[in-house]
Amino acid sequence: MSARKSGGITFDVIKDSYIGTLKKYVEFKGRARRREFWTFFFVNLVLGLIPIIGQIIALLTCIPSITVGVRRLHDTNRSGFWMLLAYILFFVYMIFMFIGFFVGFAGFYGMGFGRMGFGRMGVLMIPGIIVLIALLILAIMLLIWAIQDGTHGSNKYGPDPKSGSRAASKPKTKSVKRRTIRRK
Repeated sequence: MSARKSGGITFDVIKDSYIGTLKKYVEFKGRARRREFWTFFFVNLVLGLIPIIGQIIALLTCIPSITVGVRRLHDTNRSGFWMLLAYILFFVYMIFMFIGFFVGFAGFYGMGFGRMGFGRMGVLMIPGIIVLIALLILAIMLLIWAIQDGTHGSNKYGPDPKSGSRAASKPKTKSVKRRTIRRK
């Protein structure tokens, strides 16, 4: 029996899953199985460890990483806006941290902020820390949802990717043989 039929992980399965995700480069619609999501995640993680090449691959796979994450959320019957919220929180956090460090650095070296010294950095960083806590909570939620099994059968985002393309497009119904009764 081949590894694909038994559900095992082989190099071919990893390659097909990774390339399949790349082919769906900007496809936000539909659903992604756990195998597709985690294969893409771990291959990118391993490739990211290679100096220089890893950073180039990370830039090239930024959009596919977002799309596979959104499709994974769709598989659990959740909106992709959760992923958007995570990115918004991340950028807001980075803005608060940048402003806080800049003001602290400038105040520490007396660069024109007057009495706005090093102590003010903490006050400006408090909103950033609150945003960071919200981001961490959301990241834990997204991790739990990514681990969960997808909804069985079709949901509002499309057919179940586990059931195959032909079986997913047609609803399963029992064929009932009609009997005709002849009256004499």
